[in-house]
Amino acid sequence: MIHSQKYLGPILAIACCLAFAACDNTTTQESSLQSTPEAPAASAPSQQAAGDIDQSSSNRGRTYASAEGISPVAELKSFEANGVSVTITHCVDSNGADLLAATFTPVDDGFHLYGMNLDTDKTDGIGMPTLFTVKTDDSVMVDGQPFDSVDPVEKKNDTLGVTLPVYPEGPVTLYVPIVIKGSPVHVTASVTYMACQDSGVCLNPVMGREVDMTITEGGGI
Repeated sequence: MIHSQKYLGPILAIACCLAFAACDNTTTQESSLQSTPEAPAASAPSQQAAGDIDQSSSNRGRTYASAEGISPVAELKSFEANGVSVTITHCVDSNGADLLAATFTPVDDGFHLYGMNLDTDKTDGIGMPTLFTVKTDDSVMVDGQPFDSVDPVEKKNDTLGVTLPVYPEGPVTLYVPIVIKGSPVHVTASVTYMACQDSGVCLNPVMGREVDMTITEGGGI
């Protein structure tokens, strides 16, 4: 864990914000990671962003109180970038309805991710929500709000003067209910996240990284 007090300075925190905007979001080599202060970050992609990324069926889609009864069918894609391992899986619920699940796991101990509902407008741009969105087309439709496997805990950062929703250390899974028409089906999803330590040190964020997958009947590739 990094203890240097220089990361706590507000001037460096602002500089970190500018550095985030220029970082390579597709970095996959751990050796290229740069530790940066927990600071105002570039605006995170919205869960209902303009364009083809669509979660807009929330009011009329399926809802889940928890992930209980959801089972994996097939792993579709996995990668590691900026200190976090990401695995995307095709799942079904107890009624056989389809979901896509993205599991985010910080690689090193002492790092956490932020809650999916973190609103950077209310935190002066500090933090980065963990997001998983699905692009819709004629063969794939989002059928409800995304939901998470664990509840975030509200943590106050006295240095920066904000309270942020933080997932407990360890993996967290975000689920998106979907409806699939036909087989095989090509799916594009998008992930956003940033791993940080309680000391205020963060790794470069991944913002809106797209992942292409194919779901086949009874599984995926």
